[in-house]
Amino acid sequence: MTVEETGLETPVLRAIISSEVEEYEYLRSKEQILKGASPVGFVTSPTSTKKCDFAVFDYATEYVYEGQLLTVSHNNTKAIGLVSNLFAATRGATTDVLNYFSSLYGEVPRLDQNMKYGELRLYGIPANPGVRRLSHPPKPCSPIFIASRENYEALFRDPERDGEYYPVGKIRETDYPVDLDASAILRLGVGIFARIGMGKSVTTAANILGMSSLKQKVNVLVWDHTGEYATSNLDRLCNNFQVMSSSELPVVPTEASDIVKTLGLDVLPSQAKKAVEVAADLFIMDFTCGAAELNPECFLSYVDQWLDEFYKKDGSISAWSSAIRRRVKMLGKNVFTGASVDQYNKIWKRVAGNILVIDASYDSLDARQAKIGTIADLVLRNRYPIHLVIDEAKNYIPEMGGSYGQITVGKPYLCSGKITSFSEEGRKFGANLTIINQRISRISKTVFSNLSTLFCGCLTAANDMRAIEDYTDFPEIQKILPRLGVGEFLIAGMATPLKDPLCVCIEKGDIQLGYGGKSVFDLHKDFAERNGG
Repeated sequence: MTVEETGLETPVLRAIISSEVEEYEYLRSKEQILKGASPVGFVTSPTSTKKCDFAVFDYATEYVYEGQLLTVSHNNTKAIGLVSNLFAATRGATTDVLNYFSSLYGEVPRLDQNMKYGELRLYGIPANPGVRRLSHPPKPCSPIFIASRENYEALFRDPERDGEYYPVGKIRETDYPVDLDASAILRLGVGIFARIGMGKSVTTAANILGMSSLKQKVNVLVWDHTGEYATSNLDRLCNNFQVMSSSELPVVPTEASDIVKTLGLDVLPSQAKKAVEVAADLFIMDFTCGAAELNPECFLSYVDQWLDEFYKKDGSISAWSSAIRRRVKMLGKNVFTGASVDQYNKIWKRVAGNILVIDASYDSLDARQAKIGTIADLVLRNRYPIHLVIDEAKNYIPEMGGSYGQITVGKPYLCSGKITSFSEEGRKFGANLTIINQRISRISKTVFSNLSTLFCGCLTAANDMRAIEDYTDFPEIQKILPRLGVGEFLIAGMATPLKDPLCVCIEKGDIQLGYGGKSVFDLHKDFAERNGG
C-alpha cells in the first residue's frame, strides 16, 4: 500500500520524496555553502535599509560567524552585509516564514528549536570597488548566502588603480582573498594589536611583504625593536629588502628639552632653568643647521652667555656655571659625542624605494628611544614621504597619564612627542605610522586616535576592548575579540571598503620570523651548546 493510498501524505512528506529536496540536500555540501550556492538562513524582520534580523539554519551555523560577510537576495541581485550580534536573543521566526520554507524544503519547523539569530548590517550591492547603496531593505523570507569570491573581488579592488592593492589574508573559513588599499596603509596610519603569541609580528611581516610587492615604489622604514624582522627570511621573499643596525646611527639631540632633561637641568630653580632652556634652544637651532658642534664646551658657551644675561645684577653667574659644568661632566657623555645629524642621511639613501629594517636590538633602551625620535623628527622636518613601522610601541609612545605613568621605561620623552607630531602631520606629505603592541591602553591615546586602520587579534583586557569598541562603534566586538585564534584578526578602517570589522585569517605563507625562524627548542639548544650544556 502506498502513501497516497493511505491518505497520509503531508506537505513535509511530499517535500522529502521530491527531487526538489534532493537538489537542496546536494546544495548543502560545505563546498556549495562556502561558494554561496546554497542559502544558510533567511531574513526574519528588516528594520531599515541598514540593518535586518536574520536566522541561520541549524546545518549552517558552523559556517556563519560574527564579522563575516553574507549576501541577501534582493530584487534579483545580491546585497552584501556584515554579521553582527549573532548570539543575541531575538524573536524567533514567524509562522509565515516557517510555512514558506516548509513549502520549499519540508523541514524548517523541525529547525525552529536549533536556529541562531543575529543582525546583518547591510552595505549595498557589490560594485567596483565597494558597494552601491540600497533603496529598500530586503523582504522577510529573503534567503541569505555566504558571500562569493566574485563579491569580494568586486568589493576590494578598483580596476582603475591596479597595482595599489596587496593581499593580506583570506576571509576566515574560505579561500577568498582580502586586499588592502596600500595608499590608506601608507598615508593614514595603522595599528596592530593582539595578545602575545597571537600573530602580530606575522601580520606586520605580511604587510611588509605586501607593500614590497606593489608595482609602485614605496619607502618603508621598520624600527625593529627585538631584531626579529632583521633576522627573518624576508630578505629572500622581498626584492627590495635591506637591513642596517641602529649602532651605525649616533645619538643626537634634536630638541632642547632632550638636553635639559638628560642632563638633569630641569631641577634648577626657575631663573637658572630658564637661562639653560633658552641656551639649549639656540644651541639646537644652530646645531641643526651646522653652525654649532656637539661638544660640551660649545654648549656651555651658550649657557654662560644666558646665565650672564639672567644673573648679571647679583653676580651669581659663576656659581650656577660651575654647577652646570659638573652636571655636564657627569651626564653629558651620551649627549656630546661629536656626532652630526648628517650621519642620518644614510637612512634616506637606503630607504628610497625599499623596505629598510633597522635592527635596534643591540642598543640600550635610552639610545633606541633617542634614535627613533631623531628619525621621526627628521622625517617631519624634511617632509619625507616615509612610512614608519614601530614594533613594541609601548617603549616609544607610552600613555603617560594615570597609573600608566608609573610603568614607563627608559626615557620616552626623547621620542614620544616627536612620534606624536609625526602621526598628526605626516599624512600631509604622504607619511605615517604602523604601530604594533600587545596592549592598546598602554600606548598614547593621541597616537591611537590618529590611526585609520586597525588589525585586532585576540584581546581580553576590558580597557583594550573598550578602546576598540569606541574606535569602531561596533558594540558586538567585545564578544568577538576574546574568541579569535592565532592569526585571526578583525580588520577595520580605511584600508578596506567596508570600514567595519572584517574577520580575516592572515596568510603566513613562507614567512619565518625571529632569528632565522628557529623553533623555541632550537634557540634553547643553541644557547646550551654555546655555553657547554
